Amino acid sequence: MSHYRRHILLFLILNLTITFPIQSQEDSRIRDIIYDYSYKGWYNVEYNINLDTAEYYLKKALELQYSNYDVLDDRVATNHISLASVYRRFYNNTKALQHLEKADSILKAYDPDHFLFGSIYNNKGNVIAANHDVYRTKQYYEYALDFLNKIGYGNSENFAHIFSNYLKLLI
Repeated sequence: MSHYRRHILLFLILNLTITFPIQSQEDSRIRDIIYDYSYKGWYNVEYNINLDTAEYYLKKALELQYSNYDVLDDRVATNHISLASVYRRFYNNTKALQHLEKADSILKAYDPDHFLFGSIYNNKGNVIAANHDVYRTKQYYEYALDFLNKIGYGNSENFAHIFSNYLKLLI
């Protein structure tokens, strides 16, 4: 399976595994708009197409999620992680870390063993690496690897990616 297809599959799994209770056609329409915004934002980040567009769509998705749903779930956390990637690429590490912290707190309440914690810790390491803090960067990569191992994702592509970041840091 190509790299592109794996990322699309991961995105679809993340966005289709949790269902919102649908009470009306309006709820269904809002859910579809949120999905569309999330996908457009993620795609622009993942393929580094247009970070301004990514930021716009991810903010719109989060705005709709926060205003329409009481339960904050892994979809909201995913959008915060993607938005953190935008800000990291804009060299706004403060905003990037704020969004990673939001994703972290949402997932702790939603599912403390969710595999997305691996991405959160990896991204925190990436942000901190920009500040040349090798010790803390190494800590976050180790948190990510230990966490993914603990929950059974030690053989995942995400684990390999984080391990690659870890090795680059050590070299």
